[in-house]
Amino acid sequence: MHSRLIAFASMEISKTKEDARGDVWYFLAENGAIYENGVPSFGLMGICDWFSIPGRFPYQFTPEAWDDETLKSEYTDREEVYLVTPEIWEHVKSNYADDYDFDKPGTSQVEYEHLLVLLDIDGEPITERNIVGKKWCVIVDLHN
Repeated sequence: MHSRLIAFASMEISKTKEDARGDVWYFLAENGAIYENGVPSFGLMGICDWFSIPGRFPYQFTPEAWDDETLKSEYTDREEVYLVTPEIWEHVKSNYADDYDFDKPGTSQVEYEHLLVLLDIDGEPITERNIVGKKWCVIVDLHN
């Protein structure tokens, strides 16, 4: 089964899209995202048996993925790494608003139906103040 993880990486540390992609990949690999022989490892406790950037989920923040005509006209790149703009933040929030209160100080990891769906690799709470204009958004395909 495939699931989508949206990982956030600091623009101060990850200067380019390529840096952000590599930093997220390294964070997941080094913090136990992959379980071995069916046994969870340390850190993220083996959330997948393999992962890919972007895998099955590229273009999540492209015009084809949105209904809003304004967004369609402004965002046309076909990447898996994006600077988090207010429009992208609203799109992310809309997917999980029923299950997570984005207005309260929170956690650096958000789960939905027992799957990790949002992750800040810098360990900062996932809030608008911490994310918009300050983070890259990296789309990761997790295989379970």
